Amino acid sequence: LRAGHSGSSRVNPSGESKLSLFVEQGSRLRRVLADLVVSRSQGEWDTNCAGNFTATERTVAIASTHSNGFADLVVTSTTTENESKLVDGECRETARPPSVSQATLRFDARSYVMPNELR
Repeated sequence: LRAGHSGSSRVNPSGESKLSLFVEQGSRLRRVLADLVVSRSQGEWDTNCAGNFTATERTVAIASTHSNGFADLVVTSTTTENESKLVDGECRETARPPSVSQATLRFDARSYVMPNELR
C-alpha cells in the first residue's frame, strides 16, 4: 500500500509518500512493513527566488538473503539539496552532489525492522 500527501504552503512546499507491505495470513492481511518513506520533498523560499530545497527518493530491492523465512529488503536512499539565491539580479540555483546510502531491512519473525531515519 502506498500513501502520499502534499502540503499546500507556497512558501514551505512539502510532500511525502510512504510504503507499507502486507502478507496474507488466513483470511486477513498482516502488515509486515509500516510506513517506509519512499519519497520526501521539502523546502522554504521567499516566493521570488531565495530558498533551500531537499528531496529524498528511495528504492526497495529484494535481496538474495533471507531472515526468518522472508527475503531481506535493500533500501537505497538518494538525497539532493538545492539552494537558490538572487545574484546580480538573476536567480541562480546551486545543487549539491547527491548523497546515497543503503540499509538492509531484516524480518524479525513479526515485521521488517526499520531504522528511524527511514520513517
